[in-house]
Amino acid sequence: MWRKALTVFIYCLAAVAASFFWVTRPEDRTWSAALLYWLLFFSPPLLFVFAYPRFLFASVTPEPSPLRSAVILHGLGAVITTILFAVLSSVFWRNPLRDANSIPLLAVRIVAVLVFLVAALSLLIKNRSTLPRLAAFLIWPYSLLLALTSCGRFFETTIPRATFCLLCFIVPLLFAFAAGAVCSRPTIAHCSALAGLVTAPWVYWTTLQDTPLGNIWTQFNVPDRELLMYNMLAFAKLTIVSVALMVVAIATAAVRLLPPRWKLRGLPLCERTWPAFGVTLIFIGFWFSQSVMPYRISGAVDIDYGITGAGLFFKFYISKNGACNFMNPA
Repeated sequence: MWRKALTVFIYCLAAVAASFFWVTRPEDRTWSAALLYWLLFFSPPLLFVFAYPRFLFASVTPEPSPLRSAVILHGLGAVITTILFAVLSSVFWRNPLRDANSIPLLAVRIVAVLVFLVAALSLLIKNRSTLPRLAAFLIWPYSLLLALTSCGRFFETTIPRATFCLLCFIVPLLFAFAAGAVCSRPTIAHCSALAGLVTAPWVYWTTLQDTPLGNIWTQFNVPDRELLMYNMLAFAKLTIVSVALMVVAIATAAVRLLPPRWKLRGLPLCERTWPAFGVTLIFIGFWFSQSVMPYRISGAVDIDYGITGAGLFFKFYISKNGACNFMNPA
């Protein structure tokens, strides 16, 4: 029982972490504003998705199971949402919600949030509700609306990258669903959490990939108190923790899906959790070593930057003296 509780806890943390990965994207958002935004617009749908398996896998009623219709509904919803987001967000001026400050839009979001909240509390407290069908229908239009308003005013990328962006955006829903389904349908729950692998391309492009201006780790080279433009250390730390928690959840799901006949010291490997944390530590260590030290140099050309001369000097100087000294040698 405690292993299931631990798995639920890991998936819940991953759902929160994956959603926080988005509220910290805007650079002009303060910590308090990011937390308030998450509480208002991210937490209610996540809570509903966590409670949704109670409705979806209920077998106490004589009616046919809604599982098949739910699979069709959410499959179509995910495909349509992904296509619409990829088309609307690939060019920033196509995004109808890039300036989402209107009162009608806010009212729509508040009504949807209230539906999610009431439906979730009804399922968690009474284990029955008349709202889950409506909330389940709203989850995909709401996800599209939230993604278009959260991606940034000048967000623009290729259609394939926009597709992976949306897939990364809906991964918190997969983790939340996995957390809620562990007790009733563990295999489905672990498969849902393992599907979090679709975050890999977008997380790599936006967080792990090195750029001429550095990456999430090299922000620690710049004292945030001296340069206000680098006052992002809190968000940088949160991003690193968010990625780590997502890796833990995905690795845990992979371990849980291993065949029971695979044993280690007499205990099935699928019942152990420490391998997931071991994989995460290796991943974070590799990410840190590749991002910060040592800087990889090949001859007179910096292969990672694709810049000769200046790129080598920039990376070498930061690694030895800190970015602040580079900006202000005196």
